[in-house]
Amino acid sequence: MKRTLALNLILASSLAVSACSFQKNPNKLPPATPEPVKIGMTKEEVREQVIKMEGASFPDKLLGAIKLKDEDLLFKLVRDVDQNEVNQYAVTGETALEIAITHGWEEVIIALLSKGSSPYKPHKKGSYTPIQMLQVPGRSFNEATGIITANEVKYFEQAKSSMNLGPAYLINFYSETRFPLLKVLSDGSRTIDFIYESGTDIAKNGINLSSRCDLYVDFFEALERLEGPLNLDPERLLKLATDTKSAKLLAYILSKKSLSSVEILEKVKRDSVDWKVQVAEVLSLTREEKESVQEEMIKVIETITPQVLQNDLSKCESVVSLKANFPQAFERLVNKLGADVIDAKVIDCLPRGKQQGWQKLYEDILEGNLVGYCE
Repeated sequence: MKRTLALNLILASSLAVSACSFQKNPNKLPPATPEPVKIGMTKEEVREQVIKMEGASFPDKLLGAIKLKDEDLLFKLVRDVDQNEVNQYAVTGETALEIAITHGWEEVIIALLSKGSSPYKPHKKGSYTPIQMLQVPGRSFNEATGIITANEVKYFEQAKSSMNLGPAYLINFYSETRFPLLKVLSDGSRTIDFIYESGTDIAKNGINLSSRCDLYVDFFEALERLEGPLNLDPERLLKLATDTKSAKLLAYILSKKSLSSVEILEKVKRDSVDWKVQVAEVLSLTREEKESVQEEMIKVIETITPQVLQNDLSKCESVVSLKANFPQAFERLVNKLGADVIDAKVIDCLPRGKQQGWQKLYEDILEGNLVGYCE
């Protein structure tokens, strides 16, 4: 009774204040009448809520449909899912395919596989994959197994295509599908072995691997921890490094002690001053080797046109390094291009930034984080 009386007094006083303020300002509108609160939702409204769950991943929506025991909604979600969402993780760490296998829904499993759901993508908090779940004794998913076998060819071709576009594309493909790159194919090769051929395509397509996009080494280090020893061919790896002009990859080859500094120096391309500078920075050269490299640089500088030379030395850091370590070659460069061109190239030159390393990339792959590298 006391609470009701107090509430009435509060309402009365607030109405009095409203009345006063309304009288003082005749243009002020009275407060809007609140809309009646709707209690309960229809089944269709609940479905719409699940479908439009803001910020929710596709498997989270599937789990919402399961909680509602709404089979029609479940199939609608699977039917309408965008291919870019089919390999997402739920908050709890499962993929949609893992959820479907756990519940034994073969029809949903087949639909998801047909949409591009990857059986190789493990639980976010472990290494157990849907393909392992399908192979558990007592479970029979023959049609699903047939689709997986057929899809292997597609994944293989997608992996090769992504390699030809550069390491950032390969990383995104791998992070999304986790298709095993060390898997031995029917001809005895492995998918990762086709990466050697990609360097030629990258160079041919004019793709620029800037320092922040030169992700080969980071990816190799992460992949080794995810799948095991890579056992990459050092000779072919050196060709990849040369084609893509990756000094970071060159240092990686040297760190594996599979090729010596002398062997690397003998095999690298001779037609680029910029590449020679990068090679010299990575290798510990003797005085005689430095003099030999400088002679080769001078020969290139004198042979090619000023425009080709300027394009070749596009990185200002290379020009700075050339001045510090190969003064005679630098002098020829100034004579060829002019001091004003060289000054303009290096006036605002900053030292190379610190590389992030493989750890961040490794974590992003585990998280299924498809933040675009090098965008």
